[in-house]
Formats: sequence, structure tokens, C-alpha cells
Amino acid sequence: PAGLDSSPGDWALSAGVFALLQPGTNYVSVRVADTAGSTTTLADAFYVRKDAAGPAITNIQSGDEAWRAGNTGSYDVDFEDLLSGLGSFQVKVSTGPGQTGTVLADWTQVSPLSGTGYSSDWGLPPAVFDAMQEGVNYVSVRAIDAVGNPSTLSDAFFVKKDTSGPVITPNQAGDDTWRNANTGAYDVDLADDESLAAKFQLKAMTGPGQTGSLLFDWTDAVTGINAASYTEEWALPQAQWDLLAGGTSYLSLRAYDMGGSTSVLADVFYVRKDTMAAAAVSALAGVTASEGAIALSWTAPDDGGAPVSGYIVKFSSYINISGGNFDTAETYAQAWEPVAPGSPESYNVDGLETNVLYYVAIKSVDRAGNVSDISNTASAVSGPDITPPGTISTLSAQQGGFDGQVSLSWEAVGDNGLSIGTATAYQVRYRTDQAITSSVLWDGANVYSQAWVPQYPGVTEAQGVDGLEPGTT
Repeated sequence: PAGLDSSPGDWALSAGVFALLQPGTNYVSVRVADTAGSTTTLADAFYVRKDAAGPAITNIQSGDEAWRAGNTGSYDVDFEDLLSGLGSFQVKVSTGPGQTGTVLADWTQVSPLSGTGYSSDWGLPPAVFDAMQEGVNYVSVRAIDAVGNPSTLSDAFFVKKDTSGPVITPNQAGDDTWRNANTGAYDVDLADDESLAAKFQLKAMTGPGQTGSLLFDWTDAVTGINAASYTEEWALPQAQWDLLAGGTSYLSLRAYDMGGSTSVLADVFYVRKDTMAAAAVSALAGVTASEGAIALSWTAPDDGGAPVSGYIVKFSSYINISGGNFDTAETYAQAWEPVAPGSPESYNVDGLETNVLYYVAIKSVDRAGNVSDISNTASAVSGPDITPPGTISTLSAQQGGFDGQVSLSWEAVGDNGLSIGTATAYQVRYRTDQAITSSVLWDGANVYSQAWVPQYPGVTEAQGVDGLEPGTT
């Protein structure tokens, strides 16, 4: 200031002078002039450290491709300020690139800094991660030096957040088929449009709602999905099937996405397992019944308080049936409906040869297809043949091809009636005095000896009667 004897007060550099200073340290000399024009100079009266630019930001982290269910990311964005040094850094999260869309977390300090450089990897503040949306989030970074100069890098990296497990769609309410082997196919689908479905596990209990006894805990069932949806039908791993108890088991499903998020659906379906052999038929007995039939009786077996599902019936006329030859013996086709356990049960085996000794044995089959041990073997003679063959009504005769011969033709009839079975033999009789029109005339007629073999019903047969008196009717 001019006109003063002294100037003890503090003073500042003018804005124009400060603007001319270089970044870093500047040495300031002072020259004082009096009113007479004399001057005094003090070199390096003081120095000024100037820093008008924010820290340098080096982005080595272009993105975070790993889908994250939790705040577990570590990010490589470095900072440097060789002048005033580092003060702190902040992050900002937006739904769109270039700080567009919705601001999910405004500038939030990550950490204070000191020194001229920072190159350690760092994580997001928990509050910032919590504020992120499901899907892709764009993270911008702002660094501040020791004197408050900021520098900003938009979209330093992105974070893929997925804290929701896959959607489980249970198309399989249950498996009502009783199974004695791991043959089920199950329809439970997964969907995850964010990080994609990764795998699912199963847990089995003896009761609904994850109650009762634990049969097996969470165990991988299908892995390596890595897709937005999984709609294929799938089977239980054999090791899991083997751990299921007999009866009804309730299966719960836990699905994982690629980010590690899970979703659980209890009792997604149930499995009915029965690998125990069915109860055997007891007290099997057989007696002669109607023509070509044997009447069987036994006590109905017990399948856990319920009737068995069916029977396998074997018969033979030439060998006693045992456990060793049961499978190779002839099977009797039937659809017998088993009755309540412990009740008397009886059915006929028919269509057999008449008046023949037959051996019969039975195995029962339960609801899961398990087959019992063999019953005792019953034996009986089938009912006698009491049905006559059909009457031949198409018999015709004409002169044979040589003297003393008559040629006959007719349509073969069945053993039992016109069309059932094949007749065993023929009786042929003839008269020369009159037509055979009654049983009395038949009984008095001449017997013609022959060994003709009857054909199948409906087949036209032709035979000759030889040795007759030529020219005689």
C-alpha cells in the first residue's frame, strides 16, 4: 500500500498472478519501492504450491461379469495425485450408461485416502450395493485430492446384481404310480432371466412340509444348466432313489442361479416307492370243474392292508410246477380281480384239454409290480368232455371213380359244436335197404372201418368208401 510507513498485515496474490503459477511449487520473490523510487528486493520470500486439477483415475476394471447375490466384488480402479495428494473417492450408481436413467445411489464416499497414489482393489459400500437394482448397474467414480479438486470417470465399471433365486414351476404335483425301480420322470421347470439358472438340489422327508424323518439332505440332482430356463423332464439320481424309504416320500427342491442366489419350494412332488416282494398266495387248492376246467381256491394275500394288484397263473400237464420252472411254464391269461386280504378267493382255469391231470401254481403282483414267491402247487384233473361234436349237415355222396366206391364230401365240424375244437375221429355207417334217417336205423347199419383224421371246422373234406357192392345204392 502506498503512503504508509509500514504494512504489517497479510496480503494475497492477485488472481492474475495466481493464474500464471504453474502446477506444483512456485517460488515468490518480493520487491518494495518507496515514494522516492528506491527499491528493496527479497528473493524467495515464500513459495506457493499450486494444484488446480483433480487426481488421475486409471480404470483397469471395465466391468464385473460375475453375477452377484452379495456384495463380494473387488474392483481395480486406481488413483494418483502427485501434487496435493489424494483425499478420498466416491461412487455413483445409475441404471443407464453415462449416468443416465435412474440414480440408484448418488455420490457416496468409499474411503478417505492419503499419499499420492492408491492401487489396491476395493469394494463397494454395503449401502451402495443394497441400493442397486436386479440386473446391470453402471458405476461412476469420482476422486478428490487433498485440496478438494475432483475428477470423475463415468461408467468406470458395471455390476450385475441378482439376489433372487430362479423361479420354480412345479408341473409335477405328485407321482401316484407305485414304483419298484427308479423309472419316474419329473416335470419341474426353472426360469432365471438375470444370471441364468445353474443347478438344483433335492431334499427328501417322510412327511409333508419337510416333516417326519430326513431321508437325504440337500443334494445335487441336475447341474450345469447355465440357461435362462430349464424345461426338460428329469429323473432322480439313482443314489437319491436308493435312500428313499418304502411308502410315500416328499421331495423339496432348491434352485441356484449363476450368481449363487437360491429359491426353495417345499413338497414340489412326492414319490411312492415299494420294492418289497408281494405276499404269496397260500393254501392253493384245485378240484375238477366243468368240461376242460379246474376250479382253484386260495386265501387272498395281504399287500400292506390292501389287496394285491393281480396274479400270474402257470399250468402244466406234464411237469409239477416249482420255483425253478415257473417262468417257463405256460401262462394262463386272466384278469382276475384280487379280493380283500385274508378272504377266500376262487376262479376257474378253463379251456384245458378234457380229463387231463394239470399242475397249477400262482404268484401275486403288488401295486408296484413286485412279484411274490411261488404258491404251493395244486393239481386236479380237468373236467371230462361232455359236449358232442357238431352234427354234419353238409354230407353229399356220388359214384366213385371205380367199381364199388362211393365218394363223400362234407364240411368239417368242431369237437364241441360246429366250430369249437377239432373232432377226434369219424364213425361211418351204410345201408343198402333204406336211408339212415334215425338212430335206430343208424345202430343197425353196417360199419365202415376207416382212420380218417378230422380237419379244422369249416374245412371241406372228401373221402371214399371202398369195397361196396358195385351197382348197389
